[in-house]
Amino acid sequence: RKLNLAQRLTTALSSENQRWAENVVALKQKDKLLPGDALLASAFVAYMGPFTKPFRVHLMENVFRPFLEKEFRKISNGT
Repeated sequence: RKLNLAQRLTTALSSENQRWAENVVALKQKDKLLPGDALLASAFVAYMGPFTKPFRVHLMENVFRPFLEKEFRKISNGT
């Protein structure tokens, strides 16, 4: 009985191998972006801290997010 359970577990885990491999590749690609993401986040928090919440929300929705979307679109298009 234990051998049967062990074989079933091994089979189930081996089918996850491809999904895990794909996740590793995706995480390695994202790892390259981590320092820049951390820099942007820390700059945003440092700059926005003294402002009121309504003003921070306004800046985030109307200035910061549109800017990032525009710039990342340029990067992804290779321009």
